[in-house]
Order: sequence, then C-alpha cells, then structure tokens
Amino acid sequence: MKIPKGTYAIVLCGGWGTLDKKKSKLLEKVSYQKEMIPLCHVPYLILKEELGIEETLVVVNGHYGDEIKKTFPTDSYALIQPIRSGTAGAIEICFAAINHMEANGHPKCKNLIILYGDMPCWQANSIAKLVRSHTKRKAAMSMFSIATKHKLGYGRILRNSNGNIIAIKEPWQMTAEDLKNTKTENPSAWVLDFEFAKANIPHLGWHCKGDGYPKEKWLPDLAAIATVQTRIINEVSLTNYRQAMGVNSIAEYKKVKKYLER
Repeated sequence: MKIPKGTYAIVLCGGWGTLDKKKSKLLEKVSYQKEMIPLCHVPYLILKEELGIEETLVVVNGHYGDEIKKTFPTDSYALIQPIRSGTAGAIEICFAAINHMEANGHPKCKNLIILYGDMPCWQANSIAKLVRSHTKRKAAMSMFSIATKHKLGYGRILRNSNGNIIAIKEPWQMTAEDLKNTKTENPSAWVLDFEFAKANIPHLGWHCKGDGYPKEKWLPDLAAIATVQTRIINEVSLTNYRQAMGVNSIAEYKKVKKYLER
C-alpha cells in the first residue's frame, strides 16, 4: 500500500493505564502475524512495516514510560513526554524531533498519522484509505467515524445543519439533548496536515478532568479550530467498527485479544 511521501506517523503510548497494577496495559500481549507481542507494538508495526512509513515516532510517558520505550527497537524514534499533558501535548513535543529529522535527510513532513498504543485492531488498508482521502481533499484533519450504537464510548461528533463536522466532545462535556442528537463518534485515529497542526496545537486550551493529574490539551479540539478557520474536516465512515476497539479494562482486553486471534 503506497503512502504519499512526506507522511510521518506517531503512536501515542501514554503508559499510565494498567490492568493488573504491575505493568502498563500497553505491554499486555496480543496476536500479530501469529506472534504474541505487546499490544502497543501492533499500531507501530502497521505503520512502520505494513505501510512502510520510516518516519514513525513513539511518545511515552507515565510511571511505565521507560519500560515501554525499552521494548521498541533501539533505532526507533521514541520520545519521552516529561509531563502528562494530553494527546495534543504529546504531539507538540514531536515537532522539534520532526524538524531535526527533516534537517538530517528525511522528507519534509506534510501530513501526520496519529494512532493510539492501546488500539491494536486497525487494518493497514483502512489507515491507507484515510490518508488517501485526506490527501485528495487537501484536508486540515481527517478522521474515522462510527455509529454510537456500537457503544465504544469515544468522543461524539457534532455537526451543523448541513451535516458537516464542527466539533468533537466527550460525552461528559455534553448536555443530554446533545447526546441524544449525536449519532456518530470519533474513534481516536487521525491524519493531520502538519502545518495546520504545528500552527494550532500550541494554542489549544487546557482541560482539567479533576482526577488529580495535570491539565491536558486534547487533539479533538482541533475540529472546532478547523471549523472557525473554514478548513476541511475529512470524514471516512468505518464499516468494521471492531477495528476501533481499545483496551481500557480486562474485559476489553479479552475482547481485543480474541478478535486478533481470529
């Protein structure tokens, strides 16, 4: 599958969540090409090996960050996020690394694919389809959408009267009426125009979840910015919603593990 030159990728490996309190959930094993490997390695290998994206970076943080980093190849571009600052904060620390890569012979970054380390069910052809659609439409940002009836619990997609995406919000941020009227959600996989990301991520607002952790910047907030700037937000409907399954509990891990062993 051919990916346009200048496409970089980032796998976000937060490192805080656990299933047994002894190690990061990202190090739980799942099946990939008939081998059992840490689940956070699967999106990395999809991007690096299946899609051939040499410029694939990994961002880790949290209590288990060093442990996660050690499991990746020594020649991988693995970065430490020193302070937990959210998904957008993790992308922001990659900007300097990307500039360094460009200065050392790598192609100029045009677009960024962003996947999460706890979502190992993606298929390479789906990611390639999202990238092709993003490039064709010259979008500021591209995302998958799935029906809320599948109850995967991702951020809800808000639309205007024409059906165009205008924002993404977490369910707890929304009124009961808004929740009732939203029929799709965004399963946390992105393609971003690099210049759009670099210009706007530093200016995103901070969110406090009241969980005792530092404030965070969130990638979904870019949708509202793109709307204000009248930029294109590209959407690809994900027909096989199981690709968007993630691991946040033992029950979800068992479901994902079974799906990947099929």
